[in-house]
Amino acid sequence: MGIGKRIDGLASSVKGTAQNTTIQVSSFLLRILTGLILGYVLALMAQELIEFGNLIMSFFVLFFTAFFYRISSSWTVFKIIMFDLFCALVLQILKMYILLAP
Repeated sequence: MGIGKRIDGLASSVKGTAQNTTIQVSSFLLRILTGLILGYVLALMAQELIEFGNLIMSFFVLFFTAFFYRISSSWTVFKIIMFDLFCALVLQILKMYILLAP
């Protein structure tokens, strides 16, 4: 095998590794961000219902973030984005209900 083919094989290997790493990092960040937002919303709801302090609220946020990360570990980026869109839709419906309810 010539040196040109080796360099070409190395370049394609680096390109494949970079693409996989980019997908893994973006998936990780998307899971963490979604978990933080979901945890924050659920912790705010629990804080209004139970009226606990900021330390417990921080614990709730971390707990729900870890829980969502664990559940979504087998999901693809597309599934996480679809989940985010579904959650945004549900939150908009709840916001409409709160604003229009007598």
